[in-house]
Amino acid sequence: MIDIKDLRIRDPFVLKEAGTYYLYSNGVKKDGRLTIVSYPSIDMKTFDDPVDILGNHEYGRYTDFWAPEVIKYHDRFYLVMTMSDQSGHRGSYIFVGDGPLGPFHRHGDGLITPKDMMCLDGHIFVDNDQPYLLFCHEWLECVDGGIMIAKLSGDLTKIVGEVTTLFVASSAPWTVPLVGNSYVTDGPFIYKKDKVYHMLWSSFSRHGYALGYAYSDKLLGPWKHQNEPIYDNDGGHGMVFTHEQGQKIIIHSPNIRDERALLLDMVAIGL
Repeated sequence: MIDIKDLRIRDPFVLKEAGTYYLYSNGVKKDGRLTIVSYPSIDMKTFDDPVDILGNHEYGRYTDFWAPEVIKYHDRFYLVMTMSDQSGHRGSYIFVGDGPLGPFHRHGDGLITPKDMMCLDGHIFVDNDQPYLLFCHEWLECVDGGIMIAKLSGDLTKIVGEVTTLFVASSAPWTVPLVGNSYVTDGPFIYKKDKVYHMLWSSFSRHGYALGYAYSDKLLGPWKHQNEPIYDNDGGHGMVFTHEQGQKIIIHSPNIRDERALLLDMVAIGL
C-alpha cells in the first residue's frame, strides 16, 4: 500500500466507481515507454500499486503523456490525455475502455482537439446529455493562453461546430506572465451547481503556480473571475470529486518537482 503522502503525482484526477476511488496519473512501462496509470483506493488515504491502464498502443514515439482524465459516459469509460507527436504538435487524445482500469484503446482517430491548434489538458463536460470538450490553447502558440470549448459528437469521436474561446489567461486579475507577456492556462474543470457553471483552472500568480476559480450563468459565458486564486502556494491543476467527507478538490503541489497530491475541502475554501 502507498500512503498519499508518498505519492509523487502530477495533474491528479479522481474517478469514483462502485465504492472505489481511482487516481490517475502518467507513468512508465517496464520497457521505458510512457503510459497512464491508476492508483485504486478505498479511502483516498492509502493506495494500491499503480495499474497500467493503456493497452498495447502505437504511441511509443509520442512524448508528454499529460493530464489524464477518465469519465463514465453511456456505460463506457473514456480517457482523455495530452501527447505531443514527433513533429512537436501537442493535442489531446481520447481512448475508450470497458472499466475504470481499462485497458484503454484509441477511440476514433485518437486526436480530439483541432489539428491546426497546439492544445493541452482536454476535459469532457456533459450538460443535458450534450458532451463538450474544454481544452487549453497552448500559450507557446497564442501567447495569451485560452480556455476553449466545443461541442462533441454523441460518440465522442470528433468536435462538431465551432471552437469558442471562453476567456484568456490575462482576463483574470490575479494572473502574471510566465515569460515576457505570455500567460498560461492549464487544467480546466467544470462542475454545475444551483444552475451556475463553476470552473477550476490554473495559471501563474505572483506567488507561483495557482488554482483559479471562475463562474458563469451560461456555459459560453461571460465568465467572471475571483480577484485572487483559491490556492496560491505553488499548486494547482485541480478537479472536484465526491468524498465520504464531502466535496473535495485534488491538486498537485509543488509544481516543479516532488509533486504531491493535496486535498482541499471545498467548504473550507468557500466553494
